[in-house]
Amino acid sequence: MKRIMLKTISLTIAMVMLSAGVAFAAIPADVPGTIYEEAILALIEEGAITGDTDGLFHPTDSLTRAQACVIIVKTINPPSAEVVGTTTQKVPESGFTDLKGYKWAEGYISYAVKNGIVKGYPDGTFKPGNNVTSNEMLTMVLRAAGYTEDQIGPAWPEDYIAKAEEVGITEGITSLPNIATKEIAAQMTYNKLDALKEKGEGEGPVDKPEVGILPKLTYATGKFNDTMTTYAGTPISADVVVYTYGLKANYKSNMTLPEKESEMRLDTVQKFKLAETPCFYQKEGGEITFMVLPMDAGFSGRIYGVINSSSKVVNGKGDTVNYIYTLAAAQSVAWFTADEATEAPDSAEYLAGEVYELSASNGTIKAISTADSGKGNKNFIELTAGSTWNTVKNFADGNVTLENDGMFGVANNATVYVLSDDGKSYKVGRQSDIRKDASIRAYSISEDEEVASIITIKKN
Repeated sequence: MKRIMLKTISLTIAMVMLSAGVAFAAIPADVPGTIYEEAILALIEEGAITGDTDGLFHPTDSLTRAQACVIIVKTINPPSAEVVGTTTQKVPESGFTDLKGYKWAEGYISYAVKNGIVKGYPDGTFKPGNNVTSNEMLTMVLRAAGYTEDQIGPAWPEDYIAKAEEVGITEGITSLPNIATKEIAAQMTYNKLDALKEKGEGEGPVDKPEVGILPKLTYATGKFNDTMTTYAGTPISADVVVYTYGLKANYKSNMTLPEKESEMRLDTVQKFKLAETPCFYQKEGGEITFMVLPMDAGFSGRIYGVINSSSKVVNGKGDTVNYIYTLAAAQSVAWFTADEATEAPDSAEYLAGEVYELSASNGTIKAISTADSGKGNKNFIELTAGSTWNTVKNFADGNVTLENDGMFGVANNATVYVLSDDGKSYKVGRQSDIRKDASIRAYSISEDEEVASIITIKKN
């Protein structure tokens, strides 16, 4: 096995906030003995907060809107792809005009806004450096824990204060200052720790939309952007419904589509990164909410991920091909193969932690390679030994040490896939799943051969 030099990662507060790894700071000297010690230490253990660059926590200092977002989102602990993106897929930019100097927090702010935890201002700003009031902080915790305005009431801050008291967000807080302090923010967050962590586990698989009659659609031609958030410059809804049908060559404004959605194939917008294609769409509230796209359109390039299953299907040409269900860039995406001969590997291989390079042209898979095949990208290599599971000895400061003494760094935006308990499929994980005694395989797809970009994990 190739020995990989252990990388030292600076533990400045900004880098600790950016890191998705489980690297917990030492207990700051000004925390023990304080009234909110339990809450602060619990959030330090969760990796949600850390000491300042001087090693202290400064519990009575105020905190900014940016810092509040970081604390809450890190407590939720969503997959890192939702906050910092992946090696192959960046997170959509927040669009706020005043985040210069706050790049370290932008992914957390974007996540918080997207999930309704906090809002920007009508003028397009976020005001990340503004101090958070206690009322704003309890509001953010309420929303993050899943309470809606229907449950809370319309009057702010009165109804929000009342609901926060009712559900225990202010429990243990002796008095609420106008401007929230770091210790007050920690206590509020701690009081809903279980609810916030549960949010990070996700909502489970998305149900297939109810099949119905096709809505009235608009014909267009255009290109998807690289985050699949616009098509031909028009914003795409986060919950857009995508179907594929027919071939690009047959798409015209007067093309006859099936009357029912059940006659088309349900697909995902993630398949169409940078794809230029005609389509039919429906727009509501300025956003595209429904799309019908050709079966022979989609991303062209290299795709890296794990395979969950495959099946035989008929493509737009009427040919029988394979349909491969993958997790790629932390998204569920299914791909047609070019022909029936291009098959998915055997399940015994792909469920043993193997990551694959899939070469695509217009959303169709032409070839499937492993890191040791020598057929794909020269930067696609496995960092763990023997093409089999390796055991984790330690994960700290963004570095993994294995029981066989192998070492490698973990990229801040590394994608993690965790094998289910029954060993039959993968789900998107998080870097906190890298724990002592877990089985692991790690891969690099960048020029930095010492740092893992994609990790598969089997919990023991």
